[in-house]
Amino acid sequence: MIEANGFEDKAGDCVTDKLRLRGGVGYDRNVPIKLVQLFGCSEDTAEHLARTYGVHAFEVCKMAKATTKTWPRYGNLLIEGYPYLESEIEYACKNEMALTLIDMLTTRTRLAFLDSTAARAAAPKIADLMAASLGWSGSEKKNQLNQALELISEFGGPIPQEQLRSVTNIER
Repeated sequence: MIEANGFEDKAGDCVTDKLRLRGGVGYDRNVPIKLVQLFGCSEDTAEHLARTYGVHAFEVCKMAKATTKTWPRYGNLLIEGYPYLESEIEYACKNEMALTLIDMLTTRTRLAFLDSTAARAAAPKIADLMAASLGWSGSEKKNQLNQALELISEFGGPIPQEQLRSVTNIER
């Protein structure tokens, strides 16, 4: 691209490989272990939080509420079977400019891409959490939920619709 546009003399050396992403400064490979030890979250959740937020995972865990379980002690899941915590919603709204339910279900958690059935089930809870964090009115929450559910309906389930039909020989 640089050569094609004649910018060789203006570009300089690439520095992006030396830049740390947000949450990368101070990160070490023991962050997931520290999250489990300090906050009593599951290993899957700790790994997810460390990969997603780096050292800021500690802030997400500090926002987490106690569970009613013996283990994990902190961090209520958005939906069983996935490592996403309710506290991630508040954190993303307050610290990462998350403003829409669609953004949360597609870009932030990627749940809509992974399992649209799970995304559809989690959407009302996420909408409630976002409404509380962002001060949405009842009509705004309903609008956000309707838009998200409409978009999610275009996704396949845990198995893409075409693959499901070929595996089960079901015609729809």
